[in-house]
Amino acid sequence: MENRGISLKTQLSILLMAIFVLLTMETLSAQSFPVNIAVRNVGASPTQLSSYADAAQANGPLLAILALNDLNITGREVQLRMSFEGGGIDFQSVPNPIGAGPFFLDGGIPLALGAPELAPYFEIANVTGISPTVYGRPLPEGSYQICLEAFDVLTGKRLSARSCTNVFLFQNRPPFLVLPANGAQVDETNPQNIVFQWTPRQLNITNVEYELSLVEIWDGTIDPQAAFLSAPPLFQATTTATSYLYGPADPILLPDRAYAWRVRAKAVDGAEGVGPFENQGHSEIFSFVHISPCEVPPNLRHEVRGSAQANILWDDPTTTVPEFTVRYRQKGAGNAWFINRTTANWTTLWDLRAGTPYEYQLKKDCGLGESGWSTVRELTTAMETETEDLYRCGISPNIDVQNQEPLSNLSPGEQFVAGDFTVTTTQVNGGEGYYSGKGHVRIPYLGNVKLAVHFDNILLNTDRQLLQGTVVTEYDPTMGNILDTGDVVETVGELGGAIGDLFEALSDELDQIVATIKDDRELNRQVDAAIEILQINLDDPNNGLTDEQEENIRNFISDRGKVEEAIIAEKEKIANGERDEVIKQNLVSNFSEEDHLTRCTLEKLLDINTMSRDKIFDITSNGEVFNIVKDNFENWLDESQNVTTSNIEINAIQDWSVRADAQFSKKRGRILFDRLFETIRKAPKKEVYNLHPGLQQKGIYLGTYEMKGKTHGLALYTPKTIPQVFKLESEDYCELVSSEEYNNHIKVIEVANSLVLAFLNENQEVTFMVQLMDNNDEDFESILKWFGVLKLYKPNILVRNLTQQQILDELYGHEELMAVDIGAYRAMIANLPEDERAEAYLELQRHVPYYSQLDNMSNKHRSCNITSLAMNLNFMGKGADNMRLPDNLLLKAEKKEITKVKTWRKLAADYDIKSNKKEDFIELYDGNDKTETELKDYLTNLMLPVLEMGSSISLSLFPNCKGHIVRVQEVTLTGLVIDDPYGNCPLECITMRESCEDDSYKEKGDRNNSSNYYGNDVSYTWEVLTQITLKYMVVFNE
Repeated sequence: MENRGISLKTQLSILLMAIFVLLTMETLSAQSFPVNIAVRNVGASPTQLSSYADAAQANGPLLAILALNDLNITGREVQLRMSFEGGGIDFQSVPNPIGAGPFFLDGGIPLALGAPELAPYFEIANVTGISPTVYGRPLPEGSYQICLEAFDVLTGKRLSARSCTNVFLFQNRPPFLVLPANGAQVDETNPQNIVFQWTPRQLNITNVEYELSLVEIWDGTIDPQAAFLSAPPLFQATTTATSYLYGPADPILLPDRAYAWRVRAKAVDGAEGVGPFENQGHSEIFSFVHISPCEVPPNLRHEVRGSAQANILWDDPTTTVPEFTVRYRQKGAGNAWFINRTTANWTTLWDLRAGTPYEYQLKKDCGLGESGWSTVRELTTAMETETEDLYRCGISPNIDVQNQEPLSNLSPGEQFVAGDFTVTTTQVNGGEGYYSGKGHVRIPYLGNVKLAVHFDNILLNTDRQLLQGTVVTEYDPTMGNILDTGDVVETVGELGGAIGDLFEALSDELDQIVATIKDDRELNRQVDAAIEILQINLDDPNNGLTDEQEENIRNFISDRGKVEEAIIAEKEKIANGERDEVIKQNLVSNFSEEDHLTRCTLEKLLDINTMSRDKIFDITSNGEVFNIVKDNFENWLDESQNVTTSNIEINAIQDWSVRADAQFSKKRGRILFDRLFETIRKAPKKEVYNLHPGLQQKGIYLGTYEMKGKTHGLALYTPKTIPQVFKLESEDYCELVSSEEYNNHIKVIEVANSLVLAFLNENQEVTFMVQLMDNNDEDFESILKWFGVLKLYKPNILVRNLTQQQILDELYGHEELMAVDIGAYRAMIANLPEDERAEAYLELQRHVPYYSQLDNMSNKHRSCNITSLAMNLNFMGKGADNMRLPDNLLLKAEKKEITKVKTWRKLAADYDIKSNKKEDFIELYDGNDKTETELKDYLTNLMLPVLEMGSSISLSLFPNCKGHIVRVQEVTLTGLVIDDPYGNCPLECITMRESCEDDSYKEKGDRNNSSNYYGNDVSYTWEVLTQITLKYMVVFNE
């Protein structure tokens, strides 16, 4: 018998079957069939019919032995017929299959048939009774029977009995992956050492080998499953073990990169593999992240900043921009943690309790991995004293110590009050009220400078107040008693070096820093902006700085605390008028008188109305906007093609101008605009044009104008809302612009392919700029592309199918959102499962833009009602057109309508907000006689569910005769967080302001003119709320 390279096991099977056939030939010969057939399975049975048709297999899956009973006959030509049935399948081979047989039998000599001879009988072309669709499916688990019969080729008569073998199919499950776990973070090691481990799940197979495949994922946004199936393997290995040690000899895995892996199980018999596994033996696809170690930053420390805040600082030597999370709580295991997130190397904890110990921890997010929490550290806030607050206002308090009970214990680091000052101890001896030692005090009216002090046998009471004795400052003519003089001198010195160099070499950048300091309300953002401006110029190879100057600046901006101190000092100079010339410098240098006087070809004159008597912040005194305009078309086409405009809508305007200020009232004639703007006469005189909202946050507006039948682009720059449209005409334009009155307030310059007009106030500060993009570009999209290139334009948020965590992550990256974007997030939150919506709605509440009633230019009277309404409308995604509410809704403050339910029904109905149900107007008089704890429970149970369901709340505070309307942003453990249109008005302030005799009720006031009184995120404690009459709350539903 010919050996066709089949395994020893198969050869033994053939031999045994042949012996069996020969031994039974005598018995079989008594029967009527001259041919005997024996069929058996070899190896694991395949789950695909096509595997039976594979002639290349040398080891099964079937083996047949044919024997001719008559020993005297030779060369008998026979053909086989195959039948297959079971599991609802029943088919058989055709009478004359292509490529199969015939076979020649000699009496007494067995003929063995394997896969090469039997495969043609299973080919789809050679069978009948089965469709190609069923043929191509895997065979279900169960019992099947395969039978063979022999027929004479010449006569067609059956020569054998039907011989069958039973096949039992059991689909084994593929391996279960164990290590690395799915989504695991695998730390980078040197040398490389990663264990891949899996658990086998086959039951009826003993000889199995496993193929491990590893794929590198380049794009972290792609699903690991898709990435694995679409990329070639980085590495493959085959093993019979159930683990693989990925070591130094294998391809090096990159740090901070994601990888996906899979294992395939294959049953083997001899040299052949068979596949009795589900999913062809493929396991799940697992992924892991190979990360460099993400460790907690070193040098974690804190700075207590008074009684209500503290700075947490740390060092981070890495060059990436990770996110840091600080969690803090009042000391004690049962207290709740609060979270601060930042990308800087520090954060500020706000609204802390005075004289209270806190615990805090730090964690670092490296992008693909996180560190653990740092060890718990502690800080104690300063004691709250009336002195500290009143010194800021220049008022000395009355010191009245009544408590005479001695303080039993005082430790280093703790504080006590000595007269007007808070003393922080550094060394302490004594007890039972009497103490000696050393410490330091901060002097508020000397810029909080820290002075060393000592005390000897002083007496303190349990309120930590000085009863007897004296605290003495250390005298040192070298100023050694000023404990932080080194920092002060070093900061001033570096400021002198860095800023001094900027005066000489970077005057434009200094202008930007000064203007940023001047305009911005938040010190943190001022510090960020100043560091960014200086770093940009350090990175510029053509900055004109010497090596020494660059080193001084680099050292200066590397210490955030020093930059903060320098900015505080700079702000004081701005307040004192020392920087006025610097602020004006860039504007004056860019706009010359010659430019202005030679522009008599212009046929349209604009001027700016300040919209109120308050000073308008200068948007271009730092030169930033003007420089953008000046260079506007230099990079016009390079990067503009990538900016999408599919979700953009631009409303064209035919005419634009602004209201003339009172100082120009003498010249309120009419200026003829016809030649430049053909459509001017068709436009209503007082129409307000709504432009694209995506630019309003930066004070930049897009529109169009028409000239001689062609449409051109228009850009407006202003820190206020879009001005109303007015028209002025005059017979002699050149005479008008040449007059001294206008000459000081209008500057015109042509740059690139556009025309720029700037309008200055009495201080020669730019309050409004217009750019006419007269460049023959009639494509509105290109205007948006230009703004996209300049990073001045951000498209609206699109509604997508996001998870709760994805929504929260996006919200964490925003500060204030426009109404259109809030509406998009509301739509996405509404698609979340119901139990996931509350947290997302509460986070969204924190991103509603704050409005001051001073911003409502349509009404000089106090208008807390419509200002709060505007903020509520923003949270509902409706928008309030930048406080431009209809005139019929501008209720006068002296009228009582602001506290009536029907007024709110009217306000809400005009904006399609459902506030007309009885339960949306909730009277709160029941809460006014409650204790602090009772009021907390009452309002928390009343308001928190409303906020969690995505509704918005206005609250009526009614402390005395009158009333005040605020927006409720958040319910916390300590009180309510509200947005107060009037500004941050403490209990004494609001009680006085709302008194029956106070005339300020009729006016808006000026509480938010400085950052100290900014009304955003004001915290009203439960204790304070018990002292204010709460009249009602209004719920706005979608």
